[in-house]
Amino acid sequence: TLEDAIEAKFDSLARVIETGNSNIGINISDSSDAFLEEFKKADLIISKGQGNFETLDKTGANIFFLLMAKCEKIARELGVKHSDIVFAESKARTGKSNAVSKNQ
Repeated sequence: TLEDAIEAKFDSLARVIETGNSNIGINISDSSDAFLEEFKKADLIISKGQGNFETLDKTGANIFFLLMAKCEKIARELGVKHSDIVFAESKARTGKSNAVSKNQ
């Protein structure tokens, strides 16, 4: 959330923006113009959360994901164990989801 980003002081490192909606994950077609403008011009995106992975992995954007594999389906897709903490590259970068994980 925006509050989490500010608490972590990300706003001192980069511009922090919201999507403009309250969906789980990021629904590109439902996002604000300001968000879409930043999303499209970003060289690299770091995205947190399984919901964002599920909605953004196939967008073609250059994204790295930080998430916990909260279900077996996503764990299998990423080649990790259920509940692992994961750092993964988007399919746009590699043609497949490459992930490294740390067991909880």
